[in-house]
Amino acid sequence: MISLHNVNCFYPGASEPALKEVNLTIKKKETVLLAGPSGAGKTTLLYLLNGIIPQIIKANVDGSVRINGFCPSQSPMPIISRQIGTIFQNPQNQIFASQVYEDAAFGCENLMFPGNKTKNDVKKALKEIGLWEFRDRNVHHLSAGEKRKLAIAGILAMGPKIILMDEPLGDLDIVARKMILKTIAHLKTTNCTIIIAEHRIDEALQVADRVVWVDKGSIYKSCSGVSNISKSSYSHPSYIKNENLITAEEVRFTYKPGIRALNGVNIELKKGEFAALTGPNGSGKTTLLKLLAGLIKPEKGKVIIGGKTNPSMDELIGKVGFLSQNPDEQLFNDSVINEVYFGPNNLNLICDVRGLILDAGLSGYEERHPQTLSRGERQRVALISILAMGPEILLLDEPTTGLDKKNWVKLMKMIERLNTGGATIVFATHNEHAVERFATRYIELNEGKIKHDQIL
Repeated sequence: MISLHNVNCFYPGASEPALKEVNLTIKKKETVLLAGPSGAGKTTLLYLLNGIIPQIIKANVDGSVRINGFCPSQSPMPIISRQIGTIFQNPQNQIFASQVYEDAAFGCENLMFPGNKTKNDVKKALKEIGLWEFRDRNVHHLSAGEKRKLAIAGILAMGPKIILMDEPLGDLDIVARKMILKTIAHLKTTNCTIIIAEHRIDEALQVADRVVWVDKGSIYKSCSGVSNISKSSYSHPSYIKNENLITAEEVRFTYKPGIRALNGVNIELKKGEFAALTGPNGSGKTTLLKLLAGLIKPEKGKVIIGGKTNPSMDELIGKVGFLSQNPDEQLFNDSVINEVYFGPNNLNLICDVRGLILDAGLSGYEERHPQTLSRGERQRVALISILAMGPEILLLDEPTTGLDKKNWVKLMKMIERLNTGGATIVFATHNEHAVERFATRYIELNEGKIKHDQIL
C-alpha cells in the first residue's frame, strides 16, 4: 500500500510549494491516473514515491511518505529499484545499451541478479510486451513506441510490484499509444500497482481504476469506478466537454474571382476540445479559422459561436482569440509589456500581465520593442497578448511554422495549459508531431470539404 500524509515539497528558490498538504492512499494492485495541468505537481509526486526526491533532486520535504512500510527518501536506491520501477517521460533517459536484449537486461545486471534469472526474466518481459523478435535489434532502429515498450520491458524484468509512468503516451501517434495502453492492460493482469501521470485523459481512462486530480500542488479530488464515470464527472473542474460551443452548417465561402475555399463544411466543436485542422495548402483551413473568428462571413450557410449566428469580430472580442500565422500582423505597440496590456486595458479586464510574460519565458524583455525579438519570441508575445484577454476559444493558424522544436513545443505547451483550464482550441497545422502530441481531435480538410474527422 502507498500512503502520503500531509506531504509538502519545496524546491530550492521556489516561491510556492510544488506539493502542499497532499494526502493520498493507493491500494495494492490498483491502477491510478494522475491528471491535471502542466506544473500541477504530478511528476514531483512520482519522484517522491521512487526516492528521486530528495535523494537525487534536492528539495525540502515534510510529511509522511510510506510504501509497504518503508520510506523511499531514506532507503537505498537499489532497494527501491527492486520494489518500484519508473518509466520516465522520455524513454531515451533510461536506454543505456545499443541492443534491445542488452538494454532490457541492464537493470537486472545492475541489481546483480543471477545469470539464469536475468536471462529468463528478460526473455519473459520482452515476450510479454512483444519485443522478443527484436531482441538483437539496435535500439536506435526502434520507433518511439517501441522504445517506450523497451523501457517498460527493462523495468518489468526487474520484477517490481509498483510501476510509475510519467506521460507514457506522450510524443506517440495513435497506433503507438494503443500499443502502450495494451501493454499497461497486460501489466494489470500481473497484479502490479500502477500509477500513471498523463494528459491524454480519455485514453488513459481505458486502463485506470481511479483518477486523482492534481492542481497547483494539491489533490483536488479522487474519482473511483472509472468505467461508470461520465466525461463531465472525470473532467478537470473547469474542463467540461458537454456543450457545442462552435457549429458550422453547410458553410460555403468563395474568394474573387470565383475561387471556392469552403464547399459545404459541417462541424461541431464542444467546450474544451483541442482540435487540429490539417490538409494540403488551399484546402480551406485558414478560411475556416477566419470564419470562426468573425473576420469574414460565410457566403452561404451559418456559423454559430457561443450562441451567436454569423457573428462579427466585434461581437467576439474577448471571447475568441485569433493568432495569425505571421505574428507581425498582430504586433503594433512599442514594447512587449504595452503589447500584452493593450487588450485587457481596452476591455477593462484585470490580468496578471507580468505573470503571462514570465510564463512565456520573456521575463526581462518587458521594455523591448517586439520587432527586436526573434520570431519565436514574437510569436509568444502575440499569443500572450491574446491570452491576456481570457478567450474561451483560441484559433491558431500554423502556430508552429518557422519555429524550431524547442520553441514550438514551448508555445504549444502554453496553449495546452489554456486548454486544460477549459478553453476550446482549434489550430491549423502541417506539423504532424504537434497533432500527435497535443490534439485530442483530428479534422482533415481537402478541396473545401471535411475529408476526415476523428477523436484521438
